This record gives sequence, C-alpha cells and structure tokens, in this order.
Amino acid sequence: VFALTANTGWQEQIYSLPGPFDAARRQWVTKNLADGYRITSVAGDEYDKDHSQDSWSLVMTRGTAQGEQVLTGPGPWPEDWIRDHAAKGYLTSHCSGFGDHWLVVMTKTAKPAKQTTSTGGAWDDAWVREQWSGR
Repeated sequence: VFALTANTGWQEQIYSLPGPFDAARRQWVTKNLADGYRITSVAGDEYDKDHSQDSWSLVMTRGTAQGEQVLTGPGPWPEDWIRDHAAKGYLTSHCSGFGDHWLVVMTKTAKPAKQTTSTGGAWDDAWVREQWSGR
C-alpha cells in the first residue's frame, strides 16, 4: 500500500528496505534523527515462513513540522512506555505490529493535543467508533 501526497512542504525522504530491526537498523534511525529526519511511516510484518524473524520498513523525511521523536520495539505493546512518554509531552505518531511485535514512535509537537490511546489487544472498532463520537 502506498500513499502519495502533494504540497506537504516536506523535503528529502529516505527509506529502509524490509528487514530485521537489528542494531544496524537502530543505528541508521538514530543517525538520521540526529541529521534532522523524522519518521513519517512505519510498517512491520513477519519476515519468514517459520515466524522467527520480523521485517520492518521505515520512511524518514526532512522538512516536517515534527519535533523530537523516540521509538521503542519491536516488542510487546508498550503501554507503560507510551504512558510515560505521553506524560513528557509526546504523542503517539506511528505504530505498526502484529501479535507481540510492535514498533511505536512518539513525537513532540509544537501544538500539544489531547490523545487517547487504546490499551492494545485485538482491533476494537467499537472503541474507535466510541472515540469518534466523543462519548
């Protein structure tokens, strides 16, 4: 699935090909965050037939309005980590995963906003509808 958007004001984009989120991948992300890129897309899936390895792709972009970013994973849904970073002014900006393999990115923004985060588990469309309706 691809999303192409015009007139964002974004500048250069770089991406990683699908592969494990290993030390080299983490170093690539850290270096590019320091160079002014921000994570603008994350995708993850099981890499091989025996499910022994995950595969992750990231897109990083310069020229976004996004502030400082932190990420965690892949691992189980990081509910406590999300809560701790939300208390520090971060918002969940990207997440991808399956089962107990999640990668979550949180971003500081210039305009703080109220955000409600699901507690994880199975996709709950009733919970989403409830949030949309403002109950």
